[in-house]
Amino acid sequence: MNNKLCVWARSSEYCDEMHHLFKGAVEYLHEIYGQCDNELNLAKGQYAIYNSNNMDLCWKPSLVQEREGTIVSSSTPLICLDEKIESEKAYTDFVFDATKNKEGYKRIFPKYFAARANNEGMDIFCDLHGLALCYVTMNKKFVAVSNHIGALAYFTDSVLEINHHGVHLFANLGWYFTDTSPYKSINRINPATVINCSSHRVKMSKWHDIGELVSPIGKSFNIDNIKAEWDVVLNNVSNIIANPPTLHLSGGKDSRITTAAWISTKKPCIISTHGIIAIEAEVATKLLNTFPGEDKLENLGITHNIYKPSSSTYINKQSLEERIRKTLLDKNGEELIHVTKYDRAFFKSPRVVFSGIDEGSRTGHSYLSEYSYNATLADKFYFENALRGWRAPNDSCSDIGLYLEEIMMSKYRDEFLSLGLDRFAMHNYFHYIERFRRWGSVTMRPEAFHLFASPAMIRECYNASPEDKRSSKISQQLTNELLPQWKGIPYYSGTDAETTAHRENKWTVWHTDPDFIKSIVFDGKFYKGYLNPQGVLRTYNKCINGEGLAPDERVLITAAILELFWGHYTELSYRIDKHRNKYYYSNVQVKENTSENLQRKVNLIDIEDESLSVNDKYKAAQELWKKKNYKEAVLMHQKIYTAYKEAYSACRCGIAYINGYGVKKNANIAATYLFIPELDNYKYAIYYRGLVFLDKSYHDYNMNKGIELLQKAYELGVKEAAKALQKYGYKEV
Repeated sequence: MNNKLCVWARSSEYCDEMHHLFKGAVEYLHEIYGQCDNELNLAKGQYAIYNSNNMDLCWKPSLVQEREGTIVSSSTPLICLDEKIESEKAYTDFVFDATKNKEGYKRIFPKYFAARANNEGMDIFCDLHGLALCYVTMNKKFVAVSNHIGALAYFTDSVLEINHHGVHLFANLGWYFTDTSPYKSINRINPATVINCSSHRVKMSKWHDIGELVSPIGKSFNIDNIKAEWDVVLNNVSNIIANPPTLHLSGGKDSRITTAAWISTKKPCIISTHGIIAIEAEVATKLLNTFPGEDKLENLGITHNIYKPSSSTYINKQSLEERIRKTLLDKNGEELIHVTKYDRAFFKSPRVVFSGIDEGSRTGHSYLSEYSYNATLADKFYFENALRGWRAPNDSCSDIGLYLEEIMMSKYRDEFLSLGLDRFAMHNYFHYIERFRRWGSVTMRPEAFHLFASPAMIRECYNASPEDKRSSKISQQLTNELLPQWKGIPYYSGTDAETTAHRENKWTVWHTDPDFIKSIVFDGKFYKGYLNPQGVLRTYNKCINGEGLAPDERVLITAAILELFWGHYTELSYRIDKHRNKYYYSNVQVKENTSENLQRKVNLIDIEDESLSVNDKYKAAQELWKKKNYKEAVLMHQKIYTAYKEAYSACRCGIAYINGYGVKKNANIAATYLFIPELDNYKYAIYYRGLVFLDKSYHDYNMNKGIELLQKAYELGVKEAAKALQKYGYKEV
C-alpha cells in the first residue's frame, strides 16, 4: 500500500491542532505498514502531506516531485495520455504542467489521486473514473483526503460513527455504494473531482463531465482510436517502469488483450498462468507458442511461468481471523471479500502487475444471457435487476439491505434519464460507476496497472452496439489487430469447475478454519444487525454438508468480517479520542465540576485520566442525561464503554438508540450495545433486548424470544416489563 494523506486547515487558528492530529495519523500508518526510507512527511502552515513513496521497485520516478516551492504528491506515477514522454526531465515537466488546472488533469491516465501544494494553497484531485482509493472528510476545521480510511478518521469533527446504511449494502453486495464508506462523515471521492483549498475558500467541483464519456456519439466503435491511445500510454509506461512487469494470462478475453498489448511493444515481461483447470495452462501455452524461430518470446526477454495450485496455495499459515484483522487495518472494511482467503502481509510491491478486469462497458455483462437481453428489450428499467447476479443468496440478506438497494437503484434511474442513456447503456453505466471502480483488485493494489481504464477504450465501448458487446466483437478485434497470430485460438473460462474444485479439495474456509467459522455463525452478535442469522445458519449447514459453493463461502466470510469490524471500530475510535484529548487538555483550561462547563468537560475528558474515577465519568454523563442533553450523554457513555467495557454504559447507549433519545431511533445499533457478553445478567439489558426482539424494524423479529426476555426482566424487578408484556398481548403478569 502506498499511503497518502493530505490535510488543509481552513483557518490559521486550526493549524496547531491539524499538526497534532496529522502526527497521530502518520504514527498509526507507521504502526501498520512500517516507516519508509523515502517518505514525505511534511506539516507546513495550513497544509500537511504524507506520502510513503515506497513504489521504487515498480516505478522509476518518485511519487513526490518538488520544484520552486511547489510539491506534487501522487498515489501512483502520473502517466501521460496524449504525448510520448522519453526522458526524466520530460516526465517532471509533464507532472507540473498537467497538475496546474482542470484541462491538465485530462491528460493523465486514470487511476491516481494527487495533491499540488505550496504556500498559496493546495489542490487535491482524483482520476477520471475514480479508480484510485480516495476518501475525504470535510468540516469547519479541516479538509482531509487519504487512501487510508483509518488515518482520515483522525480529522472527523465528532466521534467516529459507523455508516449503517453503507454496511448493510456491503453485507448484501460486497462493496460500498455510491460515495459511502464504513464510517459516517468519511466519503469516497467521486470520479473526476477536484478540491481547491486556499486561505479564502474551499471548493469541491467536477473537472470533467462524465456524461461526455458515456453518452453514445456514434453507432459503431473505432478500434483505431483505442490503439492510438494505447500506443502512447504503453510507451510512457515502458519508459518509467523499474522492472519488467507481470502479466497474468489465462484462457479468458481480458488477460489475452492486455498480454497482446504488451507483447506488441516487444518489451520484456513475466507472464504467469494460474488456474486449477488444466486447459487454462494449455490455452496460454498455445498462445505463446505462436512465435516461432527468431520471433520466439525469450529473445525479447519474455518468460512464461505456469503455477499449478495445490493445498499449500490455499491452506494459509495465518488463520482466517488473523487475515481479516489485517484486512481491517489495511482497508477498514472496504475490501474484496475473496482477498481475505489468502495470507496478508504489508510489503513493498515487487513489480508492476498488468490487470485486465472486465468493466462491463465492453461486454454488456448484465445482459449477456438471452433472458436478460430479451428482458431488457421489453422493460426499459430492467437494469434494476442487475444486482441479482452479485448479491449474496437472498435468504442471508437483511430486509433493510434489500430495501436500501431499491432506494439506490431508483436514484440511479433518475440519473440515467438525465444522461439520456438507452436501456442497454443504463446497464453499462451502472457497471461503470459502481463495479468498475469498487470491485476490481486494480483499485486496491497500487502496483496494478489497468489498461482498460483508457478513456478512449471507455468512449468506444459506449459507441458499440449491445450485439457487438454480447458477441465480444471489441475484445476479439482488439486482440487480432494487436497480435494477428492469436486470431482463431478459442477462449476458455473455468469459473464453475474452479468453484467445485475448491470445495472438493477442501480449500474453502469451512474446511481451513472450521472452528472460527462455527464460532462466528453461532456466537457472533454484530453481524446479525446486517445479515439474516437464520439465512447464514442455513448457508453454514449447506456448506458443512458438502453442498457449498463460492457464493455461500462469501456469505460466511462476510459474516466474519462484519463481526470483527465492531472490535476494529471501537479500538480505532478509542485511539483517536485518546490522541485528540492530548491536544485538547494541553491547550484548553477546563474549570472544575461546574454545570456551565459540564458540556466542555465531557467533550474534553480523557478516559485514562486517573484523577477522574469511572464514577465521576458516570456522573458527568448522568448529569447530561438529566438535562436532556441526550446526544452528548450517549457520546460519553460510548467512550466509557469503549475504554472500560462497562455494562451500565453499554446499556444506556442501547436504551438511547431504541427509544430515540437525542439520536436516531435504531434497533440495529441498540442491538450492538445490548447483545454483548458483559450484559448477560443486567436486568435492564434483558428488558431492552426483549424490546429489540419484538421490534419489527429489527430483522430478527421473534415474538417468543421477546416475551421470554420480558418475563425474565419482570421477575428481576423491571416494572416497565409488565406494561410491555400487556402491549404485546401477554396478560399473565
